[in-house]
Amino acid sequence: MNIRLTKKNETKEKRKSQTCKVYEVKIDHSHLSHSAVTHFNCLFKEAKWFYNYCLSNDNVDNADTTLKKVLVKVGEQYEIRYFDALTSQMKQGIKTRLFGSLMSLAALKEQGNKVGRLKFKGVVNSIPLKQFSNSYYIRNNKIRLQGMKRWLKVNGLEQIPAEAEIACATLIRRNGNYYINITTYIKEEKKHVPDEVVGIDFGCQTQLTFDNGIKVEFQVKPTKRLRRLDRKIMKKRRKDSKNKEKDKEKRRIEYEKITNRKTDIRHKIVSAIVSNYRYVSFQDESIAGWKASGHRKKVHYSGLG
Repeated sequence: MNIRLTKKNETKEKRKSQTCKVYEVKIDHSHLSHSAVTHFNCLFKEAKWFYNYCLSNDNVDNADTTLKKVLVKVGEQYEIRYFDALTSQMKQGIKTRLFGSLMSLAALKEQGNKVGRLKFKGVVNSIPLKQFSNSYYIRNNKIRLQGMKRWLKVNGLEQIPAEAEIACATLIRRNGNYYINITTYIKEEKKHVPDEVVGIDFGCQTQLTFDNGIKVEFQVKPTKRLRRLDRKIMKKRRKDSKNKEKDKEKRRIEYEKITNRKTDIRHKIVSAIVSNYRYVSFQDESIAGWKASGHRKKVHYSGLG
């Protein structure tokens, strides 16, 4: 026990001189076999079962991570379901995450905020992978998850520096694709930032106006494909069907692309600001007020916040 505490303290001390960065890699869907897709579907389905099982306990600490089967409510009855894909480490990660959510709610309640209870989930789209080289493995441009025999081809591993210390990760399902967010720790590098001051004014016509005269305008408008899908889905005579659900999935993917473009623009702007100015001043604008005064689309397209 003392050895474990010593190692934990050593890790904490080392983390003080490191920077945490998360890199997202995408699992190549074109190289996934039918058995791999089935395994992923089972993983997320069993993750939902285990999350709801943990939440059903009066004390989350009493949840058994070595459980092989669980009762699942189907209609008005309960049926036994067996865990075939979800590993014990993944169960531990789900349990730890749930405990963290409860602690956060308790902290908010102590601060006087009104909080409710955590609800049972109908869908779980992320699974924690607690430990590198145990919950998941990396080799060249491939990743293998605990419980899977085959290696998965992924895109994006080249962005992780060779000197980075790889830690935990999260398996994510989003719009029919699978991603892995890998947490890494890199030795902190002190960047030289000029001792400059800048004031920034937010606006609808010109999104950002700097006090030195620089203006930044950016808007990401809906694509023609997105508008076409919206019209197709919103047709009143078109009843719910499999084809309509497929169109909704296509629309979600299109929205994700637009959101990614906005995020990329914002990150580039923030990076440019913090790299060139040590002190930044801006007014706390009422973005909600802008929306109410007829600038809803401009705010939405620019992603101001």
